[in-house]
Amino acid sequence: MAIYVQDWFEKAKSKDESGLAAFYHLYKNELFAYILKRVFLYEDSEDILSIALEKIFFNFHKIFSPKFLHSYIYKVTHNVIIEYYRKKKKMKNLIHIQVEKVEIESRYDNPHIELSKKEDIIRVRAAMLELSDREYEVLKLFYDEGKTIKEISKITRSSARAVESLLYRGRKHLGMILESEK
Repeated sequence: MAIYVQDWFEKAKSKDESGLAAFYHLYKNELFAYILKRVFLYEDSEDILSIALEKIFFNFHKIFSPKFLHSYIYKVTHNVIIEYYRKKKKMKNLIHIQVEKVEIESRYDNPHIELSKKEDIIRVRAAMLELSDREYEVLKLFYDEGKTIKEISKITRSSARAVESLLYRGRKHLGMILESEK
């Protein structure tokens, strides 16, 4: 078996397709499970896996021996996951905190009350950016997109119980953030 490992490893180092294919079949499921445990979203995990494998394939020649392979591929995969979260956080921060067209009906047609409500909406949206990615996603789906718990559980590939828990924790966390701003 060590001869087989050495054989595909050397082929992969020289960018031979059969060596890279052997690597892919040996490690794809293991890496995917590692990513999925950290990202929780199936589609995003698939994307991260393909990016990580591309980086590993491109730099395979830099791995000196099979004994360094395992730590190298996990380091590359870990870095791709970190980059995923950085980009996701930047995207959330780049989204202009816009107050969507909210028609506020005031009994008294008081512009001060209307402005106050719009400011509250802006505060809540800004505070949501401080939530964890999962809490943010679940609250956004539930409140902004009007999805049911069952629909959210399908989208996030979580159980309904997990979604309810995330909604609870997200609301609680959001309340704490808003309370600390006062």
